[in-house]
Amino acid sequence: MTIRMLVGAAMLCGMAAAGCRQEKPAGSPATDRPATDPTVTEEPVTEEPVTEEAPDAVAGQETVWTPFDVETAEGTIACSLGRAAAPFTPPSLCIVLYSGTPDEQLIQRGAHVLRVPVSWPGLRHVAAAARDGNDLFDEENARLRAVNAKAIEAGLSAPGRTVLMGGSRDGFIALDAMAHIPEIGAAIACQTVTVWPYLGEFKGMEGNAILQKHDLQEHASMMAPRPVLLQIGYNDERVGTAPCRELAEHLEQVYDKMGAADRTELHVLAIKGHVDSPAGEDDRRQLSWLYEQRFIRDE
Repeated sequence: MTIRMLVGAAMLCGMAAAGCRQEKPAGSPATDRPATDPTVTEEPVTEEPVTEEAPDAVAGQETVWTPFDVETAEGTIACSLGRAAAPFTPPSLCIVLYSGTPDEQLIQRGAHVLRVPVSWPGLRHVAAAARDGNDLFDEENARLRAVNAKAIEAGLSAPGRTVLMGGSRDGFIALDAMAHIPEIGAAIACQTVTVWPYLGEFKGMEGNAILQKHDLQEHASMMAPRPVLLQIGYNDERVGTAPCRELAEHLEQVYDKMGAADRTELHVLAIKGHVDSPAGEDDRRQLSWLYEQRFIRDE
């Protein structure tokens, strides 16, 4: 695994002991950002060759978004679909769980994009449900499984060609869903929750059976060897920089045993707190990583 320390020189004091490769400064991802205080009680919040074809659409052409409804026993999941004018063969699909992703650039570079709403009303609701023994994580995984199945049926994706993308709480959903849905091909989780009891809403819930069931470190072998990209600010007090680094290091160990260390990567961003990136460097690095993993074409 590559751990990229994307921070300025002044921020590197105390980080050298990590032994990570250092690169130029970067930004941070955009998502539903709660306050930076970790005690805040509510969040607004098998491989096939890829053919790179020249795009037929004019660069910068605006994407027309159309409804993509998925019917389930629990109701309708109202998604929005942006189709690539010149899609890959086999096709690639990015399922995005938050606003702020480089949707237009993904589409211009050959990926279809599905915007999928998350059903959670807020983190206090999720915590209360977990205390009552209700597994909202399984429910969200079932929704994403249904969305991906319909997308494959519609020819928008193929097994192993769907990328889940999420930030903050939705980054966790992307990782957890990938672990439980074999047809998902990769996941990008930025400024992501990795350990729920780190958040104020989940304080004292370390022994909760639902949260233990969805421990990402325990699921590492279920993710591998599919590609995973983690992004986190160098001092994110809301979701925790240290827990994200610990997950990345554990993924490295598991992936390395499978000979797939190049399929998992951590970007530590030059962002203090749990905030948006004004420069968009995080998006550029996501696009570069997706190209390296052969899900989109080059610019």
